[in-house]
Amino acid sequence: MGAFITVVLAALVTGIAVAPASVTADPAWSSAVDLSAAGQSAYGPQVAMSTDGRYQTITWQRSNGSNYIIQARTSSDYGATWSTAVDLSGTGANATEPQVAMSSDGRYQTITWQRSNGSNDIIQASTSSDYGATWATAVDLSATGANALYPQIAMSSDGRYQTITWYRYNGSKDIVQSRTSSNYGASWATALDQSATLQDAYEPQVAVSSDGQYQTITWYRYNGSKDIVQSRTSSNYGASWATALDQSATLQHAYEPQVAVSSDGRYQTITWKRSNGSNTIIQSRTSSDYGTTWSTATDLSVTGQNADIPRVAMSSDGRYQTITWRRSNGSNTIIQASTSSDYGTTWGAAADLSDTGQTARNPQVAMSSDGRYQTITWYRSNGSNYIIQARTSSDYGTTWSTAAEPSATGQNALDPQIAMSSDGRYQTITWYRSNGTNTIVQASTWANPAAETSSTTARATFRFVLADGTECTVISPQVVIVGTMVTLPTADANCRTMPGSTVAGWTIPTPPGSTEYGSPTTPFGPGLSVRVVDSQTFTLVPFEPILTFVYDANVAAADSCTSNNVENTTATGRRNHVWVPRHDVTIARFPTRAACTPPGHTLTGWNTRGDGTGTSYRLDETLPSTWATDSVNERTLFAVWK
Repeated sequence: MGAFITVVLAALVTGIAVAPASVTADPAWSSAVDLSAAGQSAYGPQVAMSTDGRYQTITWQRSNGSNYIIQARTSSDYGATWSTAVDLSGTGANATEPQVAMSSDGRYQTITWQRSNGSNDIIQASTSSDYGATWATAVDLSATGANALYPQIAMSSDGRYQTITWYRYNGSKDIVQSRTSSNYGASWATALDQSATLQDAYEPQVAVSSDGQYQTITWYRYNGSKDIVQSRTSSNYGASWATALDQSATLQHAYEPQVAVSSDGRYQTITWKRSNGSNTIIQSRTSSDYGTTWSTATDLSVTGQNADIPRVAMSSDGRYQTITWRRSNGSNTIIQASTSSDYGTTWGAAADLSDTGQTARNPQVAMSSDGRYQTITWYRSNGSNYIIQARTSSDYGTTWSTAAEPSATGQNALDPQIAMSSDGRYQTITWYRSNGTNTIVQASTWANPAAETSSTTARATFRFVLADGTECTVISPQVVIVGTMVTLPTADANCRTMPGSTVAGWTIPTPPGSTEYGSPTTPFGPGLSVRVVDSQTFTLVPFEPILTFVYDANVAAADSCTSNNVENTTATGRRNHVWVPRHDVTIARFPTRAACTPPGHTLTGWNTRGDGTGTSYRLDETLPSTWATDSVNERTLFAVWK
């Protein structure tokens, strides 16, 4: 078959050589830079990064002397320099708890937060479609009249599909809700209740597949006796959701759920803390069928002491997963982690990452798309102040570097957050730290020399072409690094068959009749992450704004057939073409005449197969509405005669 690639699916990742475990080098982080202005306190930073690390955005809440305002700064040079801080929320009332998500190329970004309207807290959001250079006016997502809190956001790799979730009081109970956008955050669907209304539900988290098709929201909810972790999944871009599932057992309380999803959505892991009657234990469950069914819950932390604040990260193919948490050792709280290299089926013994003797808190984890590079960060007392620390692995979480300290000593630094480029080369940690008068948001970056060195070992070329072989020169060719994960061009990539067309998918050469991933039957989704093995040519599957219909009179060439003088009839006189804009599909109708009529016969309808065994349609019947949205651009219908 020639050159090939390995796609991020379990069935297709066999045969990949994994480097043996080795001692991980101690990473060097840049000197911390101040992002928020001095003079007032800033808290709660969050960070997002494009897959190549070039575009980065950090957001936080900062007092203006009267209220807290959501601000953001963006870097377009891998975190080397940062734009001027931008106010995103309005003045006059407190806005807090910002969260940020970014498309894989950095172009589309959305920040969400909660803000008081004078009576209640409302979930709001602002979007950017120019790499964070400018931001749209904030829009209200939750209804007024009651408090809505704790927004969380996830986004497809092309930025088209976005989901924001929160919990809101309905006058009786707190309910988890969500809203989705299918147009890059330009508009949002009606809010949906995710949790049942009879009991309180809190602290939702959301994750989506690379193409946005598969989405999972998890939360914890009181069942009348205990707090239970639950989840719901969507397989149609957040348009509808499956019935809520209980993830944790019902006999004890469970809290603090977190979720991660593989690039294709197939592998999903939810982790939480749950009481065993004496202590809280970190547990997890994994799905290998897009969230339909889940494994038995696994205990990750050891019993005997409390463990909490779990966080999870997953490689693009779902094979490598790491969960980190905080656990008491009887004297102090220690950061620990457990890793899986078999899609969450089994987990290694918990490893201590922070030193004993002082308390460490609030772990966060990030992972490269292939899972090789992982970094966990937290804050820990040095006996006088809290310091940001981080440890990095370059062997899939097998070993970890010595703890680095990106923040300066002398004052407290708290609540770190981390983002990493897909190859692990670029990493940014942000936190807030006292300057003796106020708390300031700071950040430190790291350009991973190991990732850079490994990137030079072997290169390949990806080409992107139309069906006729014409190369899309705006995006092709691309030089890629063997062994790394690469994101395929997204839906709005400049590879078009006609004005207004978009990318519905990509195919690669496969055997005739194949249904494997990458075949015409099952193309790669736009924005999907794939692992580079060799050079490859990808053929566009377009999503065209105008549909082509071929109406075949279904009469053999040797048989007589009288012309009906139908427009756009082919030279043979046996077929005619009709073009219908997608937005007109619901008003267009099947024709009442074929290109020609065989003597003595009457046209009675149309069928998708020439032998009449396909789907039948009546004359003058409205075209199926689903044809306006599916990826098929051309259809052939055959005349049915009597």
